[in-house]
Amino acid sequence: MKNYKEDWAIIITTDHGRDPIAGADHGNQTPRERTTWIIANGKEMNGYFKDFQPAIVDIYPTIAKLFGLNIPVESERELDGVPWTGQVSLIKPNVQLLNASLHINWTILDPSGDVKIWLSTSNLFQNGMKDNYDLIEVVPINNNAIVVDIARYPSNFYKIILEGQYNTINRWVSRL
Repeated sequence: MKNYKEDWAIIITTDHGRDPIAGADHGNQTPRERTTWIIANGKEMNGYFKDFQPAIVDIYPTIAKLFGLNIPVESERELDGVPWTGQVSLIKPNVQLLNASLHINWTILDPSGDVKIWLSTSNLFQNGMKDNYDLIEVVPINNNAIVVDIARYPSNFYKIILEGQYNTINRWVSRL
């Protein structure tokens, strides 16, 4: 590698966890099915990788960041993962839908800047179309939480995007 000035990134993992009842198969989104082991050789792993439990969904955004790939915003908003390298603003979004309000909080990794809260009431992306998002709030990241009135957005389904200075995370909630 040194002779050819190569910079290698090696990531090894399983393709999925296991069903929480039988310990086999998969297909849902339980923590056991989403939890896998990961081996990575990166020298510049961030605080998220070192201090939290990275998941298989973090591999794609990590590779994209390592190779300098620009993910279109429409696709980035669909990603559950957080890159293991570079700066990360926030992780672990938690969203509760209570009547006409969203109770949102997050874990701060870098206290710089604001968090933009985006909202969509559709899931058109699954059919190859573009979801429309409204910017509904901008708050300092250190607030760590916000309650958002969504009376103007009546729906049974919501996509919530939290856009920090260095990364974007999402959560979906449903009344069903």
